[in-house]
Amino acid sequence: MPRARLGVVLALPAPASAEIDGLRRAIGDGTPARVAPHITLIPPVNVPDAAFTTALAVVRDVAASTAPLRLVLGPPATFWPETPVVYLAVAGDDADVHRLQAVLGVGPWQRTTTRPFVPHVTLAPDADPARIPATVAVLSGYRREVTVTAVHILREEADRSWVTLAAVDLSGRRVVARGGLEVVLERGAVVDPDAEARLVTSWASGVGREHGRPFAITARREGAVVGAASGMTDTDLWVDRIGVEPAARAQGVGRHLLRAVESLGAERDCRRAFVVCARDAPARRWLEDNGWRDDVDLPGWDAGRGFARMTRDLAVAPEGSVAHAEAAVNRDDRAGDV
Repeated sequence: MPRARLGVVLALPAPASAEIDGLRRAIGDGTPARVAPHITLIPPVNVPDAAFTTALAVVRDVAASTAPLRLVLGPPATFWPETPVVYLAVAGDDADVHRLQAVLGVGPWQRTTTRPFVPHVTLAPDADPARIPATVAVLSGYRREVTVTAVHILREEADRSWVTLAAVDLSGRRVVARGGLEVVLERGAVVDPDAEARLVTSWASGVGREHGRPFAITARREGAVVGAASGMTDTDLWVDRIGVEPAARAQGVGRHLLRAVESLGAERDCRRAFVVCARDAPARRWLEDNGWRDDVDLPGWDAGRGFARMTRDLAVAPEGSVAHAEAAVNRDDRAGDV
């Protein structure tokens, strides 16, 4: 049975991740690490491909009930002489990290462990034992406060590097259209594989921007993916893709997604939102109906077909902006979708 080697981690945000990566290079051998700085919740475990949807659901449910974590990383410590690992200790909301680790270890994530769970950020996984005391002493004053906002599922690649397979925001779940056709919206950093597979033929065109802070919002009904949107934010919001499962169209899903995207942009202090779509596509007319307007004509975007970049101004969201956006869309629960 095909399977993948997966792990569950709390990924550290920028710029702390880059700073800690610098520490890792300074005390290691100088070669790039195979995985970004993180706090491991579930160490590597082989998960059958057929069980991935169940494994993802466990992470989604746990993340939905957990608030963002305020943590203090440091000072350095070591597991030597048991193992030559140098790491940053974790304090702050560490009790919540322990709870996360405990409730995640079920179903496909269940594994036998022989050591107690110690939240930490690895600096050197195989340090020279002779250098460990000096390393810990030199860095004894290091502290870094971070707010961790997402749980990541990582997959080991053939070269033993680790890539993000799914990323789910802590407290990133919202339920809209209560009393009607209920839709659950979940935030993350990447579109997870079940959404990619379900919407492979449903994506509307986007700007395809490669740099910035990524986002993904997935819409589910009764656990099944019915739509998703993804993109990047910098000073503006750039929608890369947005799509709705054909069987779920004309039920308000697309408008829920669009409003959630706009709300996310406002929360990140983006000034405007942008998307690129074909001039003759239904998506363009749908965006116009939802308050977007043409910004730049792109006749050469794709050979033989005219495109346009569309935009919408984003007001900086007041307190409760997500709830405000959801309330607005709930008043028109049956609006047409992209």
